[in-house]
Amino acid sequence: MFKNFLTLGVALDSEYTKYDAYLQLNCVSAILQLQAGGDVNPLFAVYSLVKYFAYQGTRYEEVKVSWFFLERKKPLVPYAEAIQDYAQLDEKERAFPEAYLNELFSREEAEALKKYLERQPAASNRIEAIELPVMANVSGFQRLAAGSDGDFMALHKGKSYSLPFKVAGYFNVRFAEPMISGDDRDTVVNRWP
Repeated sequence: MFKNFLTLGVALDSEYTKYDAYLQLNCVSAILQLQAGGDVNPLFAVYSLVKYFAYQGTRYEEVKVSWFFLERKKPLVPYAEAIQDYAQLDEKERAFPEAYLNELFSREEAEALKKYLERQPAASNRIEAIELPVMANVSGFQRLAAGSDGDFMALHKGKSYSLPFKVAGYFNVRFAEPMISGDDRDTVVNRWP
């Protein structure tokens, strides 16, 4: 590893803080991965910001929908490499971060999903790289409860769904701004209690 630092011209002085050293190590790791032909971030999250979102009789200015992969059979990256302190976790503790990783997308899957979602003009779609390793206490969307403010969308059950993998989404309107509607005399804010 030290040889790689010299090759790339990176020096770790004693004046650097631990965080600076951490950042440099991550940069060097990313450069080495790229040089080897690998992807720096093999896992991605996809979300949409949907304007004029309607839910339970209320229309909202904008709501974030976080999309997730359903029923992944094989992990995209080894859990031991992708989850912090994986070796110290017991089987129960591993379940949550493993499920989270299985909900993420490969670059190709994320780009295909984004292209599919762009057919909806009221949505702004984003792909976000996930930094690895993830914390051991992360949890996937499927573990969240559907309730009065949050719910799931089964994208893969739509009639025009054409992707070769199943996708669902989770949204929560708790902090979303309700749309203001009105006429010449009144302005009414539609809010749930």
